[in-house]
Amino acid sequence: MLACSLDNRTLTVSDAGPPPKGVLLVADRQGLVDGSNAAGITGYWYVNSDAIEPGYCLAVGFSADQCSTVLTPPHDGYAFAAPDPSRICTSGVAAKVIVNPSTMALDFDHIWGTNLGLDFNNLDRTNVNRGGSYDAPAHGITGFSFVIDAPPASIRIVFSTDASPYQAAYWGGATAPTSHVLPGVNVVRWADVGGPMYLADPPAFDPTHLRGIQFTVVSNATQSIPFDFCVGGLTALTD
Repeated sequence: MLACSLDNRTLTVSDAGPPPKGVLLVADRQGLVDGSNAAGITGYWYVNSDAIEPGYCLAVGFSADQCSTVLTPPHDGYAFAAPDPSRICTSGVAAKVIVNPSTMALDFDHIWGTNLGLDFNNLDRTNVNRGGSYDAPAHGITGFSFVIDAPPASIRIVFSTDASPYQAAYWGGATAPTSHVLPGVNVVRWADVGGPMYLADPPAFDPTHLRGIQFTVVSNATQSIPFDFCVGGLTALTD
């Protein structure tokens, strides 16, 4: 068994074999993974939502209470402090998708939910400059693992790339609407990242041009989705 503590909440998960080998990515108290790690990953943790991202929910005329909300951590635009860098926590609500009066259609494009993310090659804490790309295979990186304590049912583990910075591939994305995330340790290999399934002809997932990883709580047209979870032990895999 493997026990992990996040935000004073202890996880105990079944461990059928040795943990995957890799590079543990530890941020400082400003949320920065500073590039001194063996994977060469440099970037800030950040939060985002359809209400924060320019051009989305608020910009097309929806009110704040109709858009998604990141309640914690306290953030300045995208960036936030990380009081305990061993675990990164977030809470909020992914809004219910509703009809846009200008199109008379459910507006999935502008009410998409929230992100907790880490850039892989970006030293701009404001995220105005989205940074460069990261070549995972060139660094010997075969995927990622992480520990999560309370994943919402509607979550995707997204890997944005140069070709798909927004409608990006995700873990299980070739065939499933969300990623199969369980409390405890989750292991993601590149072969299992694809899609997104909602596009008729998505570009092939390319881990040589990664932008970052996002834990995306996805909005739907049935109900709003409250969430409150912590991520720890984010590891760039080398086995």
